[in-house]
Amino acid sequence: MSPRSIVVVAVIAAFVVLTLGACDSSVSSTSEPNSATPPPSAVVLPPTSTALPSAIPTLTATAIQSPLEEGFLLIENVEDPESIREVSLTGHVFVLEIAATPAERARGLMNRESLAQDSGMLFVFSQESPLNFWMKNTLIPLDILYMDSAGVVVDIQTMIPQPGVSNSELREYPSVAPAQYALEINAGLAGSLGFAVGDQAYFR
Repeated sequence: MSPRSIVVVAVIAAFVVLTLGACDSSVSSTSEPNSATPPPSAVVLPPTSTALPSAIPTLTATAIQSPLEEGFLLIENVEDPESIREVSLTGHVFVLEIAATPAERARGLMNRESLAQDSGMLFVFSQESPLNFWMKNTLIPLDILYMDSAGVVVDIQTMIPQPGVSNSELREYPSVAPAQYALEINAGLAGSLGFAVGDQAYFR
């Protein structure tokens, strides 16, 4: 082979080497992992959920539009408070147990393991006075709504069970204003149903 042929072959060989090197570089760059295509050995985890947890079902009671049209009365028009079986507050109706005697009021909802969502206990007193409740032997948390002689809510508090606590250490829940009636319902209902001081109760 002549020297000139050798030079031509060398030039061709150099051109082939450079071309192959460029091709290898191109393949290498596309195999780098990126956010869209993870390497085959990677474990792809599902994205973290940002959805809020399912809402806790709201406690509700039967609702009516007009208590007076449904046969409810202001307490002053009820002949015998001990005959009351239902109360309506802001249109929400609760089936009642009545605690009118000293023994019934002292026993209250003691040792009950549950209370229906649309039920409550109405404590009836002979006249307005500062009232004071506690949770002796009471197993379920309760909202208490103190009402004056006209059946208007004057105070709302949530009472928490204190099992195993001696009488002297039990928390007391005095009314902030004189009251003649006290309604106990499941804790959380007063808030979820929007009850407030100044609400008028109706009875039947």
